[in-house]
Amino acid sequence: MQLADLILNLRLNPAPVKRTGFKSAGENSVAVQSAVLVPIVETNRHELEIWLTQRPEHLRHHPGQISFPGGKLDSEDTSLYDCALRETREEIGITPDNWQLVSQLSSISTLTGFEISPFVSVSRFQDKKQPEVTLNKQEVSALIKLPLNALLYHLNIQSIEMFRGTDSRLVYGFYFEDKLIWGATAAILNEFKQRLTCQV
Repeated sequence: MQLADLILNLRLNPAPVKRTGFKSAGENSVAVQSAVLVPIVETNRHELEIWLTQRPEHLRHHPGQISFPGGKLDSEDTSLYDCALRETREEIGITPDNWQLVSQLSSISTLTGFEISPFVSVSRFQDKKQPEVTLNKQEVSALIKLPLNALLYHLNIQSIEMFRGTDSRLVYGFYFEDKLIWGATAAILNEFKQRLTCQV
């Protein structure tokens, strides 16, 4: 899929989709407001990648999990999108001027008390280079580049059973290479995929 097609499809298919195992925004009034960037990066071959981060094992929230750059809304943030841009800069070193906002996906509330607002933004391949990445090792242990075409045409996002104490819940999940991507990240990617393939 080319960049122009991605932008057009997201803007023509704005409808939210039903998610497995997650609440819609507004169902949890005490949730902590947070935002993530869904970063779509154009390569030198004009192919598209989704950039994900892996969290270090020492973090209190979601240690070791694969997620999007993002975090809690701070008092300094002027909007949830501003929060997503700030967190992206702090985590992987890419400044806000590298991103073009394309669409906002449906917000969801997690079992851990966060309400997440995802923002799809693109970074074009310009001046023969991609944006420079500097990982904040306190927050990110690795950068994972998921080809968009792999998500659209080769990866099967499924409902899987995950356990929290004695309780179990169905959540979205899939493997990319040897890594399990699950929970809110997989749910966001599932909606993203459905909007791009018009399966809403």
